[in-house]
Amino acid sequence: MPARAYDPPVPPLPLPPGRTVLVPGRGEFFFRDSGGAGTPVLLIHGWMFPSDLNWLHAYAPLAQSGYRVLAMDLRGHGRG
Repeated sequence: MPARAYDPPVPPLPLPPGRTVLVPGRGEFFFRDSGGAGTPVLLIHGWMFPSDLNWLHAYAPLAQSGYRVLAMDLRGHGRG
């Protein structure tokens, strides 16, 4: 197989900080919160994918537009 030139690896996209929270009677959930005082936007992922895969390219543009971006992994997905 001939050698090919490859693009250098792309650095990971910056994501808002994430943490796990305990919701009494519901269990633990992982969510990300960009913070800020902007209008909150809650991102809910689709079936079979965690929020980071669904919304990877949406976090930064929304936060840079002034929104407070919140995203969570529902139970059974990602870190939910």
